[in-house]
Amino acid sequence: MLIQRKRIGEVKMMKRNKRNVIFWLLLVVFLLCSHGAVASEMEDRAEDGNTRRGYIFIGDSRFAALEQNCSISSIPDCFVLAKVSAGYRWMTDEAVFAAYDIMDSHPEITDWMIISGFGINDLHNGEKYAAAYQSLAEAAQVVVLSVNPVGKGSKIRDEEIVSFNEDMMQTEGIQYLDTYHFLQESGFYARDGVHYDAETNRRLWDMLWESLF
Repeated sequence: MLIQRKRIGEVKMMKRNKRNVIFWLLLVVFLLCSHGAVASEMEDRAEDGNTRRGYIFIGDSRFAALEQNCSISSIPDCFVLAKVSAGYRWMTDEAVFAAYDIMDSHPEITDWMIISGFGINDLHNGEKYAAAYQSLAEAAQVVVLSVNPVGKGSKIRDEEIVSFNEDMMQTEGIQYLDTYHFLQESGFYARDGVHYDAETNRRLWDMLWESLF
């Protein structure tokens, strides 16, 4: 009888020890997994440097229409500076300084991209635009959109647009985004030959969203 009780006690002790071993094994696995998750998160943070990107769109009436149809400035960290009939002079005299003010006003944003859409009003200023963009690229990443095609009713010649776009494409230190051929291929409508309808602008914005964000 005594031996039987002793064996029962030994069995209970073995079961208790087994449960303890399982508990500690599970605890070790949990700690290892937790450590791995934290390490992975730290690696991800190290890779992106905790950067937060801001987008400043500067342009003429075509950008103003894009903002009106697509509400770009309602998107977090997106800003729009656009003026009807604007060109090189307004860009360098006002828009660039306004962009700097935006950057200074948002120190929480550490990485800036400036997206420019000028040229339709002064296609002869290609070299000046190129020099201004290179200077601007010292403060932020610069993406220059091509001057987009015109339709019937416009006096602007397509050859002038193509020549301007080639100058932008060859400018060093900036990124060039070919929206010209995108619209040529997907189609567009401009009642006056220059300013696109809402449907065209929304399709253009979808392309920009996929390319920039």
